[in-house]
Amino acid sequence: MMRQWMSSRVVGLDIEASRVNYAEVSQHGGALTLKQGGTLPVGPGGNAEVLKALAPRISEGGIDIVCAISSPELVVRPFRFPRVAQKEFQKAIRMEAEAAILDGHTLEEMVIDWHRTGSVPREGMEGVLAVAPRAMVSGQMEMFHKAGLHPAVMDVRALALWNGFWRLTPGTKTGSGPTLLVNITGEATNLIVAQGKQGLFLVRDLEIEAHAATGDWLSEIKDSLAYARSKSGLKKLDAAYITGSGAQESLAAKLASAIGLPVPVWDPLRYLPPEQNGSGPRITDGRALSVAIGLALRKL
Repeated sequence: MMRQWMSSRVVGLDIEASRVNYAEVSQHGGALTLKQGGTLPVGPGGNAEVLKALAPRISEGGIDIVCAISSPELVVRPFRFPRVAQKEFQKAIRMEAEAAILDGHTLEEMVIDWHRTGSVPREGMEGVLAVAPRAMVSGQMEMFHKAGLHPAVMDVRALALWNGFWRLTPGTKTGSGPTLLVNITGEATNLIVAQGKQGLFLVRDLEIEAHAATGDWLSEIKDSLAYARSKSGLKKLDAAYITGSGAQESLAAKLASAIGLPVPVWDPLRYLPPEQNGSGPRITDGRALSVAIGLALRKL
């Protein structure tokens, strides 16, 4: 869900119930640095109040804003169609969206978006389809507009997470296999299993937050991986990581035991040094900024 880019600078905004995370990434000679970033707690005035306070810092100078959505009602899946004319492609996307809609919604109640990730010569067209409740998307945009902010892109939280991981982590571009990323916050868990730039096996959002991450949390993750094996062709995981504002070593250890793989805590600032003359306080723990950094890297 995108409008035209207006600036060379991009700020990623990741909205949680109890905090707003923001990040801006700079690129100089191929090297990436964190220009600004941080977390602002949400008070009695809610997210709207925090966004209004943050707006002067991130809206001056024509900075583009990228935000993200997540919800159990959000459906994200890869598609691959035979090579067809554009008119037929639009019909195929609509049919795929209708098949993806969860019970209780109609197509008219949903926003449909897709991104072409490339084409297979003489064989077909492939990409990623996202289907989200229109009321959720409209509510998010209204909140930004009331704060005087106008996002250029509304992304999917799990896809933004993968974008940051893939761009920053050494080895992800050189043949690493399917990887599970778990982003856990104060109100939800976002899952993605992907490989490289375009290989997507699973995106799922769970309404299970860090303090409730017990047996049910592990069961939901294992069930999600089983679904990816049966529906998306996932054979086995090569690696798994946990990140986000609720990521703790204790949760990583529980997840590692459940899936039979080491699960380190992923901190993007391990690979993204702060800019020498960047604005704001020096940040040493970047787990809460994982999604915001992935959003900020959307254009770079």
